[in-house]
Amino acid sequence: MVCSNCGYALGPDDQFCGGCGAYLSDAPQEETARADDDWGIPFTPERDAAPPPRDTRTLGVIAGVLVGVLALAAVIWFLGNGSDDDVADGTSTTPVVTDTSTDGQTQPEPAETADAETEPATETESAAETETETEEPTPAEVELPSSAAQCNNVGSLAVYRGNDQTSCQFAENVARAYAALEEPVTEAFSLNGVSSPVTGQSYDLACDFSTPVRCTGGNNAVIYISPST
Repeated sequence: MVCSNCGYALGPDDQFCGGCGAYLSDAPQEETARADDDWGIPFTPERDAAPPPRDTRTLGVIAGVLVGVLALAAVIWFLGNGSDDDVADGTSTTPVVTDTSTDGQTQPEPAETADAETEPATETESAAETETETEEPTPAEVELPSSAAQCNNVGSLAVYRGNDQTSCQFAENVARAYAALEEPVTEAFSLNGVSSPVTGQSYDLACDFSTPVRCTGGNNAVIYISPST
């Protein structure tokens, strides 16, 4: 049975409509008049009417939302604790420092800035050490005496006999022995077994690391050798 005024569902014992408050058609008129006289205002039965049935679907939606929120919170908590454990175990990677520019874009920057700054200094020190190690010694400079006389050149070498006891033939053979050295001269050295066309004998000479090179030996022989100009 439904209310003829609003169509609300009625029970068999209802005296008025629970939806609109209207009395049913068979309600006694005396009670209606008496109720209006007692209160002095139109009777509003809505206050005493039973509440409409609850919509269970709304409760289900609310419960689903709560479950989702709890699940999301659990995932966030798990991820946060997992990151802390990695840091504690020492397995985390080196963090990257980020710099946010004015245009809103985030640009990564290397975290090991201190190592990058020290590399050029290390390379400079290595280059300086290498240059020091490969620096060749400088020969001492000597002057030709006034008694020195020039002989014939031997290749690109200018040859001088230092005194009258030295023949140009012997001085030129000394220059040839000097030019035959396989390694560059970086210190004092000796020339052994240099023959003299004049005496027919061979002599050993001691040579200075100088420019020009000065060699002495034999019978008071003195020879000067320098690059020809």
